[in-house]
Amino acid sequence: MSDEKRALFELLEVVHLPEWSPTPVVKMKPDRIQIAQARRLVDALYDDFGVRVNEHLVKKKWVPTPGVGANNPHDMGTFIERNEDGSWPLATPEDFFDPDDITVEQGADGQYVGIHHGSGIVERAKSATHAKLAVSAKLLQRIEEAAETDQAG
Repeated sequence: MSDEKRALFELLEVVHLPEWSPTPVVKMKPDRIQIAQARRLVDALYDDFGVRVNEHLVKKKWVPTPGVGANNPHDMGTFIERNEDGSWPLATPEDFFDPDDITVEQGADGQYVGIHHGSGIVERAKSATHAKLAVSAKLLQRIEEAAETDQAG
């Protein structure tokens, strides 16, 4: 497969959609769509219809979550936007693990469950504060591990 065709395949195998606001009152969260017949679609688009990825026109780029891997179809990753000079910024681990994405709910057993929706971290505790702090501590650990991996790699 040529590099041009591979670029199209990587874009379409799992399509990562950025946040979208079709109207001022509607705001849709980032999402992903896995295309089961991506190779067939790419062959048709590339060979029959002449579709190519023009890197000069790309404004946003999806980046996989550190430690999850680019091939995980469930990874929400994050989007980066091209700098004014045309270069791409480096995503930091904190771009992926936002503490504001922690929610806490009380379970049927009376315990509180803290969940970070970007990383899948789940912690149970006797109070909402303890649950949120436990998730925050694991989140900080994940950020530090990802930063160490970035520095080592």
